[in-house]
Amino acid sequence: MNPLSRALIHNSGPTVVLGYALWFGAAWATPQPAPQGSEPPDIDSLIELESPRDSVISPNGDYVVYVVESTNWEDDRYDRHLMLAPADSSQAPMRLTREDGSSHRPRFYPDSRSVAFLSDRNGEPQVFRLSLDGGDAEQLTRRPSGVRSFEIASDSSIVFTSIDEPDSAHETRQERYGELVWVDEDLLMNRLYHMPLLTGVTRRPMTARCGN
Repeated sequence: MNPLSRALIHNSGPTVVLGYALWFGAAWATPQPAPQGSEPPDIDSLIELESPRDSVISPNGDYVVYVVESTNWEDDRYDRHLMLAPADSSQAPMRLTREDGSSHRPRFYPDSRSVAFLSDRNGEPQVFRLSLDGGDAEQLTRRPSGVRSFEIASDSSIVFTSIDEPDSAHETRQERYGELVWVDEDLLMNRLYHMPLLTGVTRRPMTARCGN
């Protein structure tokens, strides 16, 4: 499969993928006989296969958190949630996140007792923190434009990137002219922020540096 085909499948909802798969199969697939006594899976079954990805191991080596992607036919999208498993496979994996929306990009805290992750459960993707000892996830960032990526430092502080917020003049021009871009004026930067955490108390993020 060429890169364009892979990109289309990765960035599309299940119905688009289904249509693409039907077209691709009709155009290129060579019929293969099914093993005796079994039936080959249909396209829906293949699309509904849950795929694990983005696994991380806790600093103490005891746990693995990974992302499982599932098909949401009703909303025509793929949902992602977090799973926790012991590294020695002594117990079955358990699901960590059950809220609406997708949760992904898990990162362990240095103490191995908490996990931070991105979730769009409240709209734009934000950083959440979840204790492995139980309880609800705590939302750490509240950027109107959302958080693109983040990492956890050795002191448990968080470094994340987020796009600038458009000013009122920018919004007025968009309402009046649509997707018109004013060169050198409407450029929204993707900036790097640092959020220190002290005993669970979140301080206001401070801009550390900016870049494209």
